Amino acid sequence: MRRLGRLRDLLAGRMDSALTEALMAQLGAAKEGAWLAMAMLGGEVDRAGATGVGMTWVGQR
Repeated sequence: MRRLGRLRDLLAGRMDSALTEALMAQLGAAKEGAWLAMAMLGGEVDRAGATGVGMTWVGQR
C-alpha cells in the first residue's frame, strides 16, 4: 500500500526527500563526469589519471 501512495505522489508531481537526494547525487556525478570528459578532451587529464583515485594532470608530471 505504501508503494501505491508513493506512486500516486510521484504522478501528482510530489517527490519524497530520499528520491530527491538520490536524483541530486546522480546529477552531481553526471556533472563531474562531464567536467572530466572535457578535461580529457582538452589534454589536461590522461586516461590513467582519470581512472585512478586522484586525477593526474598532464602538466604536473
